[in-house]
Amino acid sequence: MKTQCHNPYLPLCEHIPDGEPRVFGDRLYIFGSHDLENGNEFCELDYVAWSAPVNDLSDWRYEGVIYRKDQDPFNQDLLPLYAPDVVKGRDGRYYLYYCVRFQDSINVAVCDTPAGEYEYYGRIRYQDGTVMTDNQPYDPSVICCEEGNFLYFGLAAATIGTLMLLSRLLDGISDLVMGSIIDRTHTRWGKARPWILFSAIPMGLGLVLMFSIPQTLPYMGKLIFACVTYVLMAAVIYTACNLSYNTLLALEAPNPKDRVTMSSLRFFLTMATVLFINYNCGKFVDKFGWTGMSLIFGGIAILLLLITFFGTKERANIAQNPAAEAKPENKMSVKESFSHLFKNKYFWLLTVIFVLNYTILGVNNGLRIYFARNVLGNAALMGTLTLCFILPKMIGNLVYPYINKFLGKWKSMMLGYVIELAGVLVMALSPADFATAAAGLILLGIGGIPHTAGLFAMVADVIDYGEWKTGVRLDGLTNSATSFGMKVGAGLGSAITGWGLAWAAYDGKLAVQTAETIFGIKMVYTIVPAVLIVIGLIVLYFCNLDKIYPQIEEDLAKKHAAE
Repeated sequence: MKTQCHNPYLPLCEHIPDGEPRVFGDRLYIFGSHDLENGNEFCELDYVAWSAPVNDLSDWRYEGVIYRKDQDPFNQDLLPLYAPDVVKGRDGRYYLYYCVRFQDSINVAVCDTPAGEYEYYGRIRYQDGTVMTDNQPYDPSVICCEEGNFLYFGLAAATIGTLMLLSRLLDGISDLVMGSIIDRTHTRWGKARPWILFSAIPMGLGLVLMFSIPQTLPYMGKLIFACVTYVLMAAVIYTACNLSYNTLLALEAPNPKDRVTMSSLRFFLTMATVLFINYNCGKFVDKFGWTGMSLIFGGIAILLLLITFFGTKERANIAQNPAAEAKPENKMSVKESFSHLFKNKYFWLLTVIFVLNYTILGVNNGLRIYFARNVLGNAALMGTLTLCFILPKMIGNLVYPYINKFLGKWKSMMLGYVIELAGVLVMALSPADFATAAAGLILLGIGGIPHTAGLFAMVADVIDYGEWKTGVRLDGLTNSATSFGMKVGAGLGSAITGWGLAWAAYDGKLAVQTAETIFGIKMVYTIVPAVLIVIGLIVLYFCNLDKIYPQIEEDLAKKHAAE
């Protein structure tokens, strides 16, 4: 067998990206979108096909035009044809699945031979006969196997954003459930520590399972395995682990200054770990494979979680949490617990702040690559822009305890919002160049320093306020505000990214976006966060716990001493 071992395998004048290889009979056929050399956009030309004998992949033959843009009755404007796929039907004929730019359907053409002249056949429909137009699909791919024929396609950015938001909302509900469970946990180890212990091994195993789909399973079995392990890991195991870990801060550190210091160190190490993984994960995969990589990180996770369990002790409100006792608040119904929680006005304010902050973060992370590639004109700047944002925040977490000593959490967070607002306005109101983008992201990173360590430390203060106000301490449920807000905010950020790209008329098939689209991406990347920051300033203004916390601390100390 003679094989082609290098690119290009087609003549230099031919441009067929997104090529779908299909073997029909004794020949290998290539179907794909068709670019014009030095054209203004992708996919300008009609579909063509090339083929080669399966035993000699160096002998390619041009089969000619197989389908023209004007053959689609719904393509009156002769819009580009996106990447297609071709499969052989049970009737022996060949079916070409394709999409037209800006159309909301997948269309089909048919031919008696693989590379003949295809004729329009129709549009993909649901079982009730209606045309499938609600997903804004593109780039279809068809897989034929024993279980049947499966159609896959890409989704428009707005659709993906909506799906991400819905999944995050459902995930956020599991946080509220887990928070209620933590508040009803009473062991000799406390409330939160048991769940860190119980989730340690499942966290490691869950990570390994996500990257270890059994290859012996049929296709549908693999799909089910992937979905189940992901949902189990994200919505159950990780929720139990992360929420109990967040709750532990208030329970092991009664002193507010200690909470700030611990939270600062936590986020410094978190960001350092993220940078390490970003730069080294690929190396681990190359050397050990995906399963080997997950075994390494899963093993480290188990070890660190066990160290956390054995190396900590719950100190705050310990009298209310021995295994042998059952205090009245521990016998409350779930409805009563939520009733007490909702009386805590700072819980509501803090939840809104978490949602706003993580929405801003989601928009910034989601659109940064589009800002670098389309607004600044250089996708390679993505890594440098990310460092401009992360490094100031990472280093700042080490000095934040000293900032908190002079300003407190509330004033430093208000100042942080002002600096963040300055950062996004620098990018919004200045010409699009690397210098202003870097300056804006550095300011955004500096402003975010108190909104990492300080914000999480403030959750513990809100728990103390709830106990002071209602007489009931709800560590788990109150901490669910952090996880719920993070997940809903991340979902909103992803959704706004998708909606923003759709609003700006972003077209991933274009080599260069229109001026209107570039302007739209810049506005969503800067003005949307600016609006959210202003809302955050207003909400945070009414969340000054520092002002009354000395009285809360004094009254709770007297209460606990008397118990």
